Amino acid sequence: MGVPGANANLFGLDPSTGTVTQITNHTKYHVRHPSLDPKSGRVSYQCGADLYMVDVRSSSSNNYGTTRPRQGTKISISWGGMPGGNPLGASDWRLASPAEEVDEFAPSPDGTNVALIIRGTLWEMAALGGPAVRLGSEGIRYSCVIYTRTGHI
Repeated sequence: MGVPGANANLFGLDPSTGTVTQITNHTKYHVRHPSLDPKSGRVSYQCGADLYMVDVRSSSSNNYGTTRPRQGTKISISWGGMPGGNPLGASDWRLASPAEEVDEFAPSPDGTNVALIIRGTLWEMAALGGPAVRLGSEGIRYSCVIYTRTGHI
């Protein structure tokens, strides 16, 4: 279970000085799945249900010229398909709603956690949000989840 009020953000480390600098300051959701493009110095990441991008090379100052952490630029996504249609004639892409991917879920007896089966994979996370932990074995498709009275899955 996560710490109330604490969220995971992006931090940078200067190896020559050992200085750690906070890059993002998201307060509602954790920053997840960061991916760095080494050529541009930009990091794309997920926060809540949105995608963001931040230039880490200019992490020492944001649009306001200050050194405080900031949110990245939100990336706009077309939910109905590619804007203007797909020029290659392939079917339009679509991002599925996360709720559509949940096969089954079960709350823990004390209500603090929830176990989920998402596309056959077993996960557990805090009921009020936070990082999900993948459980079970790779290559096995799960189809039923339940907690015991003692809180074990």
